[in-house]
Amino acid sequence: MDYNFDLITINDKAEWNRLMGQCRKADLQQTWEYGESVNKCIEWEPVRQVIITKDQPIAMTQTLVKEIPVIGWVARMQHGPMFIEKNGQSFTQDAVNAIEFLRSHWVDGKHMILHLTPCLVPSDLPKNWAEEAEFKLSDEPLWRSIRIDLSQDSKVIHKKMKRDWKKSLRKIEKYGLRTEVCHSGQDFDFFLEKYKQATIEKGISWPSSELVQELWNEAKSVMSVVFVVKDGKRIAAMILINYASTSHCLVSWSDPQAAKFRAYNFLNWQLILHFQEQKCRWLDLGGIDPENLPGITSFKRGMGGDEYHLAGNFVATPPGYSDGLDVTDYRRGLGHVLPGLELPGHEAVGEEEVRLKVEAIVTEFIKETQSSDVLETSNISDLSLIDGGLIDSLSLISVVRILQETFDIEIEVQDMTSDNFNNVPAMAELVKHKINL
Repeated sequence: MDYNFDLITINDKAEWNRLMGQCRKADLQQTWEYGESVNKCIEWEPVRQVIITKDQPIAMTQTLVKEIPVIGWVARMQHGPMFIEKNGQSFTQDAVNAIEFLRSHWVDGKHMILHLTPCLVPSDLPKNWAEEAEFKLSDEPLWRSIRIDLSQDSKVIHKKMKRDWKKSLRKIEKYGLRTEVCHSGQDFDFFLEKYKQATIEKGISWPSSELVQELWNEAKSVMSVVFVVKDGKRIAAMILINYASTSHCLVSWSDPQAAKFRAYNFLNWQLILHFQEQKCRWLDLGGIDPENLPGITSFKRGMGGDEYHLAGNFVATPPGYSDGLDVTDYRRGLGHVLPGLELPGHEAVGEEEVRLKVEAIVTEFIKETQSSDVLETSNISDLSLIDGGLIDSLSLISVVRILQETFDIEIEVQDMTSDNFNNVPAMAELVKHKINL
């Protein structure tokens, strides 16, 4: 089919960024810096191209390319192509034609396996387009996230928040928290060391500390480290990266006592206010996963933003390709750089690790809320926490928040009983049940 398209390679970072600013929706994984960072981490070469018709750009995509042993050459468009805004003109057919053109270029022309996730929502494409364009659905997890529209007045944003979120923001006023917005290498190093520990303790696979480091090396001029400070101590932080008109929440860290002071509520609200002042249009909360991370997902949904998911993950193979060859094998071990691809997932948390983590959480909580001699005279696992008055109904909520955040679980109201929270072994059993151990 003759699409009357030309494909132009872009080798200038400033030009790439200028075009991204004209897209209907831009995405972190299509940024110049992300492509360079992936290349340094896992040696996938970024190829940046713009589709032109009648001397006008209609779409752009950063394609990651690599030759995989046995499988052959693979091209990946992570959340691409992105589409240039066109006022008053038909969009849907242009989008389909552009995707078909890319398939023709990479699959038919270069004989590569093409994985493609258009930077579009489902309503942007007609039904059955993929089958007609000779794409199949891929089994990769679908990207979902939430964006806050910063063009709204902060009072409007606050009004859209769920009741629990509003209540938390009112309570935070008495804690005396403050934020520090930092850009220095020393502050980044402080954060990264904390984050490295968290990736081990919580089994975090994406983004890895290696990827975060490379992104900082490539994009430090558009990245911020925002800390929450309580009584002179840093208790939580987030790294954000700016592109197009979006500020993207990349990765976060928190001290065990952060939940007690609702540090993440405070941090996210301050981010809204800060990036409004910086004239950003969107604050992207950095992804949600209702199935595997229900606690984090519920927290982010409480902010009342616009939830979205992309149109889907698709794969196309060249003529004569063997259907018996498993093209997913090459994805094993890539989850630290390309989200959702690691096969299998990170190593499961073991029963002993759960017990030790719960013990550490309760120990730290008691140190913060009770006299230190409590732990000097008793074994933490032997203490009756509720019956002994060490945890009351209010402090129980703080403990629950910490457990949910640490293990990425959701604890229901009916779970918050004396039987489940009176001692460390009971808490550990509840957590193990929630993560299916």
